[in-house]
Amino acid sequence: FFAAVFLAVAGAESAVRGAASGPVVAWGSNDAGEQAIPIAAQSGVVAVAAGFADIVALKADGSVVAWGSNGDGQTTVPTSAQSGVVAIAAGHLHTVALKADGSVVAWGWNDYGQRMVPVAGQSGVVAIAAGHAHTVALKADGSVVAWGDNSSGQTTVPALAQSGVTAIAAGG
Repeated sequence: FFAAVFLAVAGAESAVRGAASGPVVAWGSNDAGEQAIPIAAQSGVVAVAAGFADIVALKADGSVVAWGSNGDGQTTVPTSAQSGVVAIAAGHLHTVALKADGSVVAWGWNDYGQRMVPVAGQSGVVAIAAGHAHTVALKADGSVVAWGDNSSGQTTVPALAQSGVTAIAAGG
């Protein structure tokens, strides 16, 4: 499932790269310890994501490691996301994990309901993306579920995205 692929992502104030065959490297701001890569994230990382001042890493064993700013709990990985994770995404101050069983776990900032995964997003999910204060999930049936901040209509899924969708992304 996981390949030794070079991965690079950028947050608001930092950037990080990782590869399954090499170390995670972070650069940019270090105001919240973004460059202080924990021992647990120094090997076996298959995916990385960066929020405003936090970084999250997915390990080959399905565990998640997070570091950096934790002002809204975005680096406090809940028990439900400590194993069985297959994908991660980081929003501005919230983090999202996709579990192998198709469920989604969200934690961190919740001013717009970012942690409140709707019923439709609690099973059958195959991909996730996190924006500034919202999350988008792609379901196995090709439909899209979105939640969180809707101030610009970003969680109002249009009729054309109700079926047949094959990929998602969220900006922020």
